Amino acid sequence: MRYAMLALVVNFRSTLDFFKNRETAMSKFYPSKFAHWTLNPTDFNLIDTDSRQVIRFEPRRFIVRAEGHDSLDSFDECVQIAFTLAKDDFNIADFFAINFESMQVARTFTKIKQTRKEFAKKFISDLAIEILPHDGKTDYAVSVNRSDNVDGSFQMVDGRRTRANIILDKNITLGPVGGDEIIEKWLEFKEESQHEPYRTTPNVPDTANMLMVKFVAKPEPPQQKITYDIMVHFYDWAEQQTEDIWKRTLGG
Repeated sequence: MRYAMLALVVNFRSTLDFFKNRETAMSKFYPSKFAHWTLNPTDFNLIDTDSRQVIRFEPRRFIVRAEGHDSLDSFDECVQIAFTLAKDDFNIADFFAINFESMQVARTFTKIKQTRKEFAKKFISDLAIEILPHDGKTDYAVSVNRSDNVDGSFQMVDGRRTRANIILDKNITLGPVGGDEIIEKWLEFKEESQHEPYRTTPNVPDTANMLMVKFVAKPEPPQQKITYDIMVHFYDWAEQQTEDIWKRTLGG
């Protein structure tokens, strides 16, 4: 298992078609694709417990989430379903903040102390280790944050902020992690979930080195919008960037 958690969160301007067409839209994928569904006055969920996946639509945002997968294939299929629902069923045209988040894990040792020691040898400077020795008790992490002005192709824009159409925030975190910590902090599909369709045994390693990548795209100025085509391109771009970072860090 490589992908402990994948999530795409998209904010949009609500439409009347969302409220009119929810049940019809859900019937296209339940029970053929998703074994469970919930319909509330303001939202609906398509949930598959066995594959630990959910598509959640609210009046102003949708969420696609998958946990414990070997590849992106199944998550990507759910994202394409959500894109189709947004465009064809709900007639959504104005998008705002888009958030892509991925937690990838590389199995290492069965004990968290050994995982921490090996992570420190590879990623932590000698000075940091002198201050906090890699004896297995120090919990190391490397975190990098960056914000760029980019255009609709997610290429950096030089010059003043007013020339950009999109602000792209990036956060990359590397660090050793235990399976219990993954379950507690990041997973929805787990045995102690409060909601029955989410109750299942999570697929996580005992310990691992973790790569958490988060990209957030927002229009600039904030009152502007992101088009459907740019949203789709953002997802493709974020997916490729995540793969490249994986190869340069834990997957190399």
